Amino acid sequence: MTKVDYYRAEVKYTGAFEEYTLEDWKRMAIGKQNSGIDCYEFTNEETEEFAKVVDGKFLVENRFPCNKLAYVEWAYIREEDED
Repeated sequence: MTKVDYYRAEVKYTGAFEEYTLEDWKRMAIGKQNSGIDCYEFTNEETEEFAKVVDGKFLVENRFPCNKLAYVEWAYIREEDED
């Protein structure tokens, strides 16, 4: 089993949701994280195959379109310290 860390950021946008590319969403989500907002959600043990599939992938959900607020979720394989 491989440990995977999951993250989520609430991103406010202007204009139409469809006008943004995945790269735009990534940039905005990582920008929120870099500004000091804790985007960590949870860690889960996954199969190695599944962990490789989700590692570094981003998912965008237009959660509250009336408020122009989207959820950007992503995951990374947790780096284990070898002792």
